[in-house]
Order: sequence, then C-alpha cells, then structure tokens
Amino acid sequence: MNTLDKPRRQVDPSWWTRHELRAALAERDVSAVYRFLHQRGFSQSRIAALTGQNQSEVSAILTHGRQVNAYDVLARIADGLSISRGLMGLAYTTVLGLDTDAATTEDRDVKRRDFMGIAAKITMGATLATTDLAILAAPATAGPVPDHIGPTDIRQVEEMTTALNQQDMALGGGSCREAIVGYLNWAVELRKSTMTDDVRRELDRALADLENLAGWTSYDMLLHNSAQRFYLRSVYSAKQANDPARVAWGLSKLGMVHWQAGHYGDAMHMIRLATGPAEEAGSMRLAASIWQKEAMVFARIGNLRETAFALNRAIDDYSRAEPDPPAWLALTLNEAELHGTTATAYTDLANSDPALADRAIESAKAALRFRADESHYRRALIVECTKLALNAYRSGETDLANQTTSQVIDALPQVSSRRLANRLQPLAIEAATHDSTATDLAHQLSSLSTR
Repeated sequence: MNTLDKPRRQVDPSWWTRHELRAALAERDVSAVYRFLHQRGFSQSRIAALTGQNQSEVSAILTHGRQVNAYDVLARIADGLSISRGLMGLAYTTVLGLDTDAATTEDRDVKRRDFMGIAAKITMGATLATTDLAILAAPATAGPVPDHIGPTDIRQVEEMTTALNQQDMALGGGSCREAIVGYLNWAVELRKSTMTDDVRRELDRALADLENLAGWTSYDMLLHNSAQRFYLRSVYSAKQANDPARVAWGLSKLGMVHWQAGHYGDAMHMIRLATGPAEEAGSMRLAASIWQKEAMVFARIGNLRETAFALNRAIDDYSRAEPDPPAWLALTLNEAELHGTTATAYTDLANSDPALADRAIESAKAALRFRADESHYRRALIVECTKLALNAYRSGETDLANQTTSQVIDALPQVSSRRLANRLQPLAIEAATHDSTATDLAHQLSSLSTR
C-alpha cells in the first residue's frame, strides 16, 4: 500500500490520565507532551496539523523546549490533542473519570460493576482495556470539609504543615510535594466553612504557610511556574490575614524563583518589593533575610562590592534580631542560614575570581558547624558540603574536596531534589580537572545529576 494511504495516527484521550502526563499538563509543559507523542510515532508535521501550529514552532518546542505561554495557543493545543482544558488550568472542569459521592444510585451501581470487573481481570491476569486504565488513573474525591470550623481545625492545618515541612527538610521536595499540593487543595476548601473573623484570619495565616511550603517544594523540584503561583497565593493569603511579615517572606521567595531562573532584574524587583511589608512587620530577622537575598543576586552578576555591602547589612540586622521569633521565622534565618548564604554568594563570585573561594570555604564550614545537630536535615547538609567541595577544589585542597565529595555522593540517594542535582554539575566539572580520585568522583556526580 502507498504510504500516503496509511491512516494518520490519532490521539488517545486516555493518555492524558497518566500520572506523569497529568503533572506535565498541570505545568503546561508542552515540550513534554510533544516528546510523548513523538515517541509514539507522531511526526512534527502531524503534531503541527493537530495543533494548528507551524512545523517550525513544533520543532522549537520539541527540540529546544521552548515554553508556550499564550492562552489562545495553549487552548488550541489542548483542543487539537483532545486534552481537557481543565488539566492545563485553562478552564474549570471536572476531570474525566473523577469519582464522586454525589452520584446517583444507578451511577454507583455501574461503577461498582466496573470495579468488580477490573478486579476480576487483574486477578486472572487479563489485559486491561483503555477504559479500565482510565478508571484506575482517576483521582480520588477529596473528603468534605466541616460546615463550621474553629481554632482546633486551624491547629490541625498548622501541625500537618509542620510535619510536611520536616519531611521536605529531611528528604527533599520530591519526597512530599504531591502530598503537600493534595492536602492544600483540600485545606483551601475550609474557606467555605463558617467561622468567626478571628478564626478566618488564622486560617488565612495557616494557608499562607502551607502555600509557601508548596511553593518551596515546587522550587526545589525546578517547577518554576508552580512555585510562582503558590508563592503568589501565599502572599494573597498573608495579605488577607493582615500579616505583613508573611507577605514580605512570600515576595522575597518569589524573587529567588527568578534568581534561580536567571532573571536577575526581576529577582531584585521582587526582593525590594518585600522591603515595604518587612519594615511594617518590624522584624530585623526578616530584614536580614531580605539583605541576604539581595547579596545572592549581586553575587550571581559578579558585583563583589554590592554583595559585600548587602551581606554586612544582613549580619548587622541579624545581630539585632528578635530573640524569640515564631517558629516559621526562626527557620527563615538562623546562624546556619546566615553562613550558608554567604558561602553561596562567594561561591558564585569565585566563578570569576578563584581567590574568593577561601571565603566560601570558611562560610561553608561555619554553616556545617551550626548544622552539626541537624543530621536529619540531609538536603541542607548536602548543599553545604557541595559548596565546600567545589571551593576546596578551586583552592587546591584536593584531599578535603575528595573527602567531602564522597560524602555528598553517599548521601545523595536519600534526597529527592532537582535543585540539588543541578548544583552537582559545577562540582563535577571542577572535580574532573584534578587527580584520578577526583575524576572518578566526577563521573559518579555526573550520573547522579542526570538520574
């Protein structure tokens, strides 16, 4: 048969219920969607025909990972590929196959028979149909929120946020982000409950912390769009709670998302936007943290003078910080974080001036001393060890660098953090230029950074 007569490949809508694709769709990661189609034999021209794009546009997205931000283009892609717009955050819609306790008796009977049939197929080893797989992939319905809430309900949200935060600090954002987002999706529904004005303010404050944590774990997994959305929601909730300290914290964290993405002007704009509410809050600890973030931006662009000035201001403000801050603010900046950020700044500055590596080593060692009792916070320890090893190689302290790099390699499998994996690349490049032991470690780091 002539190849021109072959039927064109068609999209199976059930594909989009797969976990990995649902995550990509939520991030509007069109490149991941196109790669999935390409792996299944869809040519660039076929994808272009389905989505109404030029082949060159499809190529840029597929080959170079170009982002798509325009609503009309995203909507056209969703419609052309039979993707529910709701999966891409383009509309409010019910997810296909979503179970609901509000179904009619007849619907529940049908579902029960479907479930029994699938159970029998699985038991007998029969191949599941596409519709069966779609039913299995459908998310569970969230439980109902109480009609009325009080202080006890708020404490439960706070305690859950604390527990999830501990998980993140120990094992990285990848270990708990989906649990955080799932719990947050339920917790925000509490706003529909009746409550006193005081409880509502406490709820907004608790949600601000939970949204901030969702933003942080997204940031840790390099999901920048999600991180920005969650941080913005955190700022909004903090504003509703009339809590300027949390407003400032959310804005400054937004700045760090831009910093990590290389948008330094936007990063500085967001960080300086945070200074107003920080001053209103009157927290010297928070002010010191904002100065630290300015220093990190200046260091990344190689401005030693402004970096040193901002770090000195951070140290000065921290020396006058309130002695008994709330728990979330105590984690925002402490002695370990103060030295760790200084190490980060001088590590970046040492990219162009290796003589500054000694200052980075000094600060990284100080940060590790202050974290001596925090062995359960593995990610932070690995981050400091990575900076110490990189700068030890730069300063010619190869034995120290090799020893510390080995510690990093041993600890890495316990932590799920794409941000941390990214930090391995400069260390691997530097290690590869030293002795045979370092070269071997560089190979191990390279494989770990791409896993």
